[in-house]
Amino acid sequence: MTRKIKCFIITFLSIICILSSVFPVMAQSSISFTWGQEIYYPSWLGNWSTKMCYINGSLAYCLESSKNTPPQGQYAPYVIRNNDALLKVLYYGYGGPGDVFKDDQVTNDTNKYLYTHIMASYAYSGDIYGGKSWDDLLANGIGLKWRYEQIQSMPVPTKTFNLTKTNLSAYYDSGTSTQRTENNTFNAESNVTIDIPLQEGVELHNLTKGTVSSGTVSINGGDTFYLSAPLQKMEDYSSGELAGNNSTMYAPLAIMPGGGYQAEATLSVTSDPRTLSFNVSWLNGSQIGINKTDNFGENISNAKFDLLQWNKTTSQYEKLR
Repeated sequence: MTRKIKCFIITFLSIICILSSVFPVMAQSSISFTWGQEIYYPSWLGNWSTKMCYINGSLAYCLESSKNTPPQGQYAPYVIRNNDALLKVLYYGYGGPGDVFKDDQVTNDTNKYLYTHIMASYAYSGDIYGGKSWDDLLANGIGLKWRYEQIQSMPVPTKTFNLTKTNLSAYYDSGTSTQRTENNTFNAESNVTIDIPLQEGVELHNLTKGTVSSGTVSINGGDTFYLSAPLQKMEDYSSGELAGNNSTMYAPLAIMPGGGYQAEATLSVTSDPRTLSFNVSWLNGSQIGINKTDNFGENISNAKFDLLQWNKTTSQYEKLR
């Protein structure tokens, strides 16, 4: 941002601690930063200006309002994580997917951009501009603090990535004489997949696709499935951390020019580092062998006998042939 009154030189006595975690984007070596139109603040807010800027063609906002706009060019990209306040401003601010200004017929687009620019800077660095405060804006008839608090009251924008159940218990399936888990659903966009490494002898039944698979099995977002195994002693199962292929998330994508220039950020869809996992408790049973012998200890061929099994559901005995 450029100060238009040349007689003033702003000196910062302290730098507010920035509570963000910034990570370089390894998949991209550089991103483009370009200028758009010059935007002048309303006169009652002081003789300030900023530029409508773009990162890779998408609207970008300065994160340190009192510093100068960086030169146009190619910059190293960074993803800002752990700053939900900034993420919300970019998502719900002007031009974002959840734009709270879209129904505002009074404020023009230039001021909508300007207000989002001020809120983004505050969310990242606490710098409204030139040492101003929300009260300074309110004194000039700009109730931007209310808009900022409205945005911060909204949910963090995320994309669904989870399993309906993370702890499954097997039960006896009399129809197949196997043990199986309850149905489970992978909640994500349909192009997102996870690869599930199964235990030996275990099968994954994909009810959505009508397939049965073993080994390492890939499922898509929206698939409902269950696991089955033979009626034998099985070690309980833990999937380990499963990363989603093609899984994405909303995040601020930024440039960090340094040298007294502003950091700038746009809302971007980036690779999602989240993982998920689930566990299975198999039946804790055992196998027995029964032989019917005669008085001489010899096995009787084709012998038949009755077994009594305790039915824990009804707390009654039932006779099984």
